[in-house]
This record gives sequence, C-alpha cells and structure tokens, in this order.
Amino acid sequence: MALRFQFSMGSLALLTIMIAHMYGQEAGELIPIMGDAHVYSDHADTLKGQFERDPKEFHTLMINRQVDDIDDSKFECFELLGYDPRPSNQMNMSV
Repeated sequence: MALRFQFSMGSLALLTIMIAHMYGQEAGELIPIMGDAHVYSDHADTLKGQFERDPKEFHTLMINRQVDDIDDSKFECFELLGYDPRPSNQMNMSV
C-alpha cells in the first residue's frame, strides 16, 4: 500500500481523464477495489505521520489540446496547475 498505491491511483486517474476527454466526456469517480491491501510494520510510523498532516488544496489538470487517439498524447498536452508536493517519505522495500 505505502510504496505503490498513490502512484497507481494517479496513473489510473490520468488514464481515465484522458479517455473521457477523447470522447468529450467528464471523468467521474475512480473507486479502487483492493483484494490484498496491507501495510508492512516498518511502514506504519511513516503512514501515521501522513494521516496527521493537514490536507493541501487540490491541484488541477489542464488538457491543452484535443487528442483523438491516446497514442498521440504527449507530455506537452498536459499542464498541472497548483501542484505543491510535500517532501518525499522514505520507506524500505519489505520482502
């Protein structure tokens, strides 16, 4: 959960927005269903600290041009407004 979930959800959200945009629609909710979600014990303290932080304002994704084929999407097609990342949290890969 701690090392991959946020990146995976961000990627799925972007893909959902891109597909909706191609068809002239607005993306709705992205609801994850997890079968084997778990947190390793050596990640627990770092995650507790994340839950104690005050949330930041949401950022906005702008799509700068119409794309009719997802393979024609380029980095320049997108602009992220108001993104203010927090410092990264370091966690070990547990095996």
